[in-house]
Amino acid sequence: MGRTREDAGATINCSGRAELAATWIVSLFLVGFIWMLWFIFREQPPGLPRGIEAHWFPTVATAVAVLVTLAAAGVVLAATRNWRLLGPARLQMDPFPAGPGGEVGGVIELAARPGAQDRVVLALQCIRRRRRRSGRNSSWHETVLWEDEGMPYIEAAGRGTRLVMRFPIPAEQPPSRHGNDEQIVWRLYLEADLGGRILRRQFTLPVGDHPNPARSLQSYPLTPSRPVEKHLPGRWVRETRQAGWTVFRFPAFRHLKATLSLAGFGLLFFGVVGGVMLWMNLAGQRGDPPLVFPIVFLGFAFLMVLPVFWLPFSLHVSASPEGLRIRRYWLGVPVGSRQLSRAELSGFSTKRGNQVRFGNQRQEVFYHLVAQTEDGRKLRCSTGLPGPAAIQRYEERLKAALDWR
Repeated sequence: MGRTREDAGATINCSGRAELAATWIVSLFLVGFIWMLWFIFREQPPGLPRGIEAHWFPTVATAVAVLVTLAAAGVVLAATRNWRLLGPARLQMDPFPAGPGGEVGGVIELAARPGAQDRVVLALQCIRRRRRRSGRNSSWHETVLWEDEGMPYIEAAGRGTRLVMRFPIPAEQPPSRHGNDEQIVWRLYLEADLGGRILRRQFTLPVGDHPNPARSLQSYPLTPSRPVEKHLPGRWVRETRQAGWTVFRFPAFRHLKATLSLAGFGLLFFGVVGGVMLWMNLAGQRGDPPLVFPIVFLGFAFLMVLPVFWLPFSLHVSASPEGLRIRRYWLGVPVGSRQLSRAELSGFSTKRGNQVRFGNQRQEVFYHLVAQTEDGRKLRCSTGLPGPAAIQRYEERLKAALDWR
């Protein structure tokens, strides 16, 4: 059974301490790992004869360790200052219970006040969590079953802000469920850019299996969240006009920060450890590790660095009533093109791609648009776009350019 009416009017607090604590933990781990390597190899690289290397290696190793420490300290101090300035968030839910076929809504109280040009977006996700067991260890794997996003109504409240929001819940979606091996969780994510300071907060909402979740509009007027802007997300795709064609440009380096972070971690942890073990093995040091160990570590490092190769790829999709042209580029150099006439196209379908989540941020689900031809071929005509709303807007604009009926 789901939750009952005691969930109505609940107050849910989110201080943001979890994200701040994660930043501290990762930074301390990184600094500790760097200084551990410095302590072990501070005098001389293993396996090399003493000579010219003895003059520069300790200096370089110390400089790298100090730079990493200063960078980690800067990240931690900036995150702490950001958390202190933005403050906690509190969600006061509606006095009506939320459930499938009804709505979920409430008011979020913030200590900060968004400016006129600041962007504030709310995202509601239904997430299935399943426990994966491996021997005595276990971990939770999350899958986004459904999501929606909107922009709240913003009201001034003293020095702070009230965000009024409400989302309809499809009747076919499951209510909250808590089990030992499988759970259904409803999460509300708040993402705001407040004058260059990023505010992220999340709330776990009680969505029960109520027999009549619909509210009475006479006793409580409906105030739905405003839909997100209908233009395409400029970070992922840009629309231009060129010689009678509508061109959708998917730029390169879209996942630059995440990809470089992953590659940096792979090089720093797996690459350094694997390189040191390989160095010791080739030098014939006493107690050197088996050759398979450095090979495995360096293999993991290679896999984590490999996505950097895909960063320079860009995609240009041109559409007109004549048909569709798709061109791929790597660092601006054409590496392939496809063209379909309007008569060859039979329709479009959406393909779900990867789920990406970093720390306490919203779990992003990326979708691709696939063009289908009369002879059964399928051709991908987009890179990954975050969320069903973005891919739906892109499909609408692409069909409008094709004069699709």
